[in-house]
Amino acid sequence: MLANAGVHSVTAIEPNDDMREQGMAHRDNRGIVWKKGSGEETGLANGSADLLSMASSFHWVDFDKAIAEFDRVLRPGGCFVALWNPRFIEVNPLLVEIEAHLETLKGSEIKRVSSGRSEFTETLTERLESCGRFSEVVYLESKHFIPTSPDRYIGAWRSVNDLRFSWVAKVFWRSWPTLKTASRVRDY
Repeated sequence: MLANAGVHSVTAIEPNDDMREQGMAHRDNRGIVWKKGSGEETGLANGSADLLSMASSFHWVDFDKAIAEFDRVLRPGGCFVALWNPRFIEVNPLLVEIEAHLETLKGSEIKRVSSGRSEFTETLTERLESCGRFSEVVYLESKHFIPTSPDRYIGAWRSVNDLRFSWVAKVFWRSWPTLKTASRVRDY
């Protein structure tokens, strides 16, 4: 936990109201200050951060504007970390069923934008190296597993930015009975 590492404060900048509410309600939200903002406009003071991180969201921002904002906000020697949490859908039958059902609902109006295992993430190291704002770029990869309750899983879906039309989420959850009866969803 960051607090044990001598961190004085943690501020979370989140543009999505539902996602910000999920973060504020999480049981591990001790001492985190939540603010509305974006990667391009954090609202943080110049040179005010030692560490900036975006988790499964860096593909949503304007790359050049966000990198300029991070450069402005980071103290000399500060660090930017881009994290992704791609779901390995194919290893979980429940996730396979959810995605298959979503495919039948989405039609041509919705374009899914993956936050992991995409061209953006595959070229990110090179883009960060070539932008000229970072002295060192390091790529790390690891697997982790998160057991997730149905309520938390549904809450995460409410914040999914690539499902741009709210009717899809409403129709999806009304029409798919398996989630209502599932005791646990495991997100990989």
